[in-house]
Amino acid sequence: MGIIERMGSKYNFRRFAAGRYVGGHWVEGDEIVPTDETGAEVSFSMWASIQPMTPQETMSLPEGQRTSEWIKIYTVTKLDRTMEKDKTKGDIVSYNDREYEVMKVENRTATRIPHYKAQAVLIES
Repeated sequence: MGIIERMGSKYNFRRFAAGRYVGGHWVEGDEIVPTDETGAEVSFSMWASIQPMTPQETMSLPEGQRTSEWIKIYTVTKLDRTMEKDKTKGDIVSYNDREYEVMKVENRTATRIPHYKAQAVLIES
């Protein structure tokens, strides 16, 4: 058991298929619901360490994104991020009864403590 599993918590995530054009109109991708070996739906959850981004980290974001609420997520499993050019939605994590969309993922698996670091922004409703 690694440090993320020992120090983190289990969080629920949602993942989406790529969107597409249908009849000239953009249609968002459907949520991908994982199933077990019997075909029953299961939740997409994983161990993670999640913290708010510090003011210094927030200042390193592009100017138009600094006023949004951001979190950082450490996992041993790679998360999918939003890809604007491909119009794909990033994974969504439920944290403190709110949802955040993964916008950036850094691969840090070649370090002493292999992991991924993601940044996610609050989804405003």
